Amino acid sequence: MNRLPNAHLAVVDERKVNAYLLSDSHPAGRAKAVFFRRYLRLPGVVVGSLA
Repeated sequence: MNRLPNAHLAVVDERKVNAYLLSDSHPAGRAKAVFFRRYLRLPGVVVGSLA
């Protein structure tokens, strides 16, 4: 697997995480939200604690 060049400089907009990755209502993101809650035990929107 290739690594992201300069990964230490990567920035992810919190809105993208909240509106897509952790959203129960986003058509494509809701399956990911279920995964994160189930396997990583994340209780919904917790972006601030991921950093």
